[in-house]
Amino acid sequence: MKKAENDTERKEEESVQKTKSAPAKPSGKDQLVYEFAKRWWYVMPAEWPPKDFDYAAELEKEGYRIVPQDSFRKQLNVVNGLTKVHEVDGYRGIFKSPNVLCSFIQKIIDVRPKESCPSIDNFRKLSTT
Repeated sequence: MKKAENDTERKEEESVQKTKSAPAKPSGKDQLVYEFAKRWWYVMPAEWPPKDFDYAAELEKEGYRIVPQDSFRKQLNVVNGLTKVHEVDGYRGIFKSPNVLCSFIQKIIDVRPKESCPSIDNFRKLSTT
């Protein structure tokens, strides 16, 4: 009798654990947003990140200045309170700062416009009609 009680308790506990860890299936608008997010580049009207966005101005607000990658090592790290960065090849709006902590760790700075980025949060703001 004791073993049967332990087995029952164990099964109930496993059932509760499965319920807690199982992700809820999206429904309604969340399902629509999920489906849309899988193929956003086919349906978005504008290119993202935008080519005409002023990345230099955004970087300056955050205390950085753009330096060409070919002269990056020759430039001073900080000029007029602005730390040098260079754009990551192939990733518009993503920049790297100089190695601060050690020779192989660089800080990544992302100044792409968050309000227009293709994200789940921004897709949820769209109308379903």
